[in-house]
Amino acid sequence: MSHSVWNSSITYKTGLWRRLEWVAVSVCLFINSGAVFQLLMMYPDEILDDMERAKMRLLKIPIYLLTLIFLAPHVRQLALVAVRNLPFIMLIVLSAVSTLWSVNGSVTLRRSVSLLMATLLAMLITARFTPRQQVMLFGGTFGLCTILSLLLALTAPAMAFAPGESELRGIFTHKNVFGWIACYTAVFAVAMLRDPSPVVRKLGWTLFATGFTGIVLSQSATSLLGGIFAIISGFALQTVARRDGASRLVTQLVLFQVIAIVVMVLTFNLQVLLETLGRDPTLTGRTELWAAVDPWIGDKLLFGYGYAAFWTESNPAVAQIWDAIGWDAPGAHSSYRDLMLNFGLVGATLFCIVLIQAIRKGTVLLTTEPNEGWLWCLLIIGTSMLSGLSETIMLDQDDVLFPTAVMTIAFRYAELTAGLPRHRRVAIAAA
Repeated sequence: MSHSVWNSSITYKTGLWRRLEWVAVSVCLFINSGAVFQLLMMYPDEILDDMERAKMRLLKIPIYLLTLIFLAPHVRQLALVAVRNLPFIMLIVLSAVSTLWSVNGSVTLRRSVSLLMATLLAMLITARFTPRQQVMLFGGTFGLCTILSLLLALTAPAMAFAPGESELRGIFTHKNVFGWIACYTAVFAVAMLRDPSPVVRKLGWTLFATGFTGIVLSQSATSLLGGIFAIISGFALQTVARRDGASRLVTQLVLFQVIAIVVMVLTFNLQVLLETLGRDPTLTGRTELWAAVDPWIGDKLLFGYGYAAFWTESNPAVAQIWDAIGWDAPGAHSSYRDLMLNFGLVGATLFCIVLIQAIRKGTVLLTTEPNEGWLWCLLIIGTSMLSGLSETIMLDQDDVLFPTAVMTIAFRYAELTAGLPRHRRVAIAAA
């Protein structure tokens, strides 16, 4: 990597302040993950009432304060990250503006503020940590969460497992949440295995074993698919990165064809696959939920119902959906459906632009600088897209991973091509 290019816009302080920065961001990520505190609030009655939920929201205050404190000295870098991520920033602005037509304006306003603060934390990580440092930051935090969950299973199984259940939830409130934290641990481990440092690679093997142990114990089918996806994608992306010219183009075409075939097979044979694996072919009621949600998406197709406002009790549509499916779904269990409910076609179009640009530029960076940690960004974007089929993760008000991956790619790509003549920028983009 050309360190002079990256560091031309980012000045890294050394000493105590820099160490505090690492600790502060790690603490923010740990709290944002939903670890420990929610479980303590709901244990042992397994219920989170409104008062306890209000207390949980107070935990966001230290995250907000730490984010603002450590961003304050780097306003210029913050502005650079924002300018180089205009489509994504427009999505964040849209979440706040949607208060004007939201079916629950107060909820939209509150949660759009949370989304903004999560984005600012992602900006801080983008501006202050290189991709390789981000691998250590996220991998270490999620790895710690996974290790603590496994230790809790050994020391306090009554808390680590939901009553009457065999699936491990660890230090989280639900096995699917722990499953995805373990999956992310495995994803970052895959990225570490490609690092040039032998020490980092050894740590990667440890985290890989830890992450997959967590995935298996959680018994979460979607996180298992995510872990397998990370392994296959990591190998495929590295294969593309090692080639050049016509050979790289052929490899990319073959890879895209394989992905298209796999997607078609899964789409048309998902029910058979789930039954073969002994899983619920309705995805634990999700297919019934989606059938009930889809007509409501069409009712406000252009701008949606306002950010995070649809799934509130003040919205009459929710009561009808709950009556139809027989349970109180907290969301659509689909990032793409909730995206349409939040923003409609306008937001979905912006999101597609963000996604396409991130994948294209991320692939260029991986091929241009294969040893600088770019693999994790592409793996997280791909894993988020996969998880978005059955979970609402992307553009959640607590999500930091996805915006960090997207903004880091755009930020560095702009650095890489800054000041170059047009024919050189085209050559890099076509690499």
